[in-house]
Amino acid sequence: LEDIRSVALEDVNTKQEYDLAWAETYYLKHRTLTDSIDRNLTRCRTTAGTRQDITKHILHAIYLNGKGRNEESFNLLDSCRREMDDDSMPYWRCVVEDYAGIICLSAGITDKAREHFYNVLHYAQKLNIMAATANAYSHLSCFYHSTEQYDSALYYASKVLEHKEPLDSQMMAIAYHNLYGIQMSMKEFRESGASNILRYDSHCIGTEDTMMSHALKVQANLLLGRPEAALTCQHRVERSNHHNAKLFMYKALADYHHGQGQSDSAYKYLRLYNIEDSLYVRSHAASPLLQTQHQHDQSFLERWYAWRFVWLSLLSLAIILGTGFLLHLRQRKRMST
Repeated sequence: LEDIRSVALEDVNTKQEYDLAWAETYYLKHRTLTDSIDRNLTRCRTTAGTRQDITKHILHAIYLNGKGRNEESFNLLDSCRREMDDDSMPYWRCVVEDYAGIICLSAGITDKAREHFYNVLHYAQKLNIMAATANAYSHLSCFYHSTEQYDSALYYASKVLEHKEPLDSQMMAIAYHNLYGIQMSMKEFRESGASNILRYDSHCIGTEDTMMSHALKVQANLLLGRPEAALTCQHRVERSNHHNAKLFMYKALADYHHGQGQSDSAYKYLRLYNIEDSLYVRSHAASPLLQTQHQHDQSFLERWYAWRFVWLSLLSLAIILGTGFLLHLRQRKRMST
């Protein structure tokens, strides 16, 4: 794409195909989209129901999700999910289900989140891509951990690490964090000291995802009751511009100080958390998502009933005409006789 000459992009249709291909490639590499790429996407004219049109809307939904506009993102994702053909777009179906599951889980709609994450696993295994399968296992472990089903959470978290090769450093750090957090939640592990067995891999530190690794180490030290040891990593994360690392760390700090009964400190970190991303503390985040899902379900049922009525009407008309024709033939035969 970078080698394509600008003169070749003077044609409007070629430029639109180029912008869509560039957005798709950029997402596959960086798992995010820039403002300029999204602006180019909105200018692309695509035919409704085609692969290009669905891909464009999926990418725009991912962009909206990155901007914290989860209701709009979920609305688009749910529409795309209903339009997609499973056989022709299995990878993007996996992406759509994954983002829909994350949004539902953050909004507290656990049943829908579980359904979406198992769909992710199904499509990931269908694609036979280990990184996508590991991602599905990771999100399933988070789901079961959040619903306090620790045995299932531990099972899926351990399956993430079955094949380390395709995982990047951030995924590895998150995988060890999930195992560590689940073990700390289980009474038998805490009492036996077995939770000390799992530590963060040394290769997770000193990489491009260092800030996320430091944020995870802050939480680990807090869970072990070592707040002083967490301060060094905390200062590093606060001096950085890593949005996700700060968001994760402030939530961990707020939960820790709340558990210690230190309300002033808990409020301080909760306020910093809200500044980083206010979306996750909306009191009624689930209602609009459920309403969107309900509207799409209703729309789908209405279309289905409308088509069923049309087909039943045509079938009834065909039966009436056929019966009339047969009676006419019978009458003519009798008259001839």
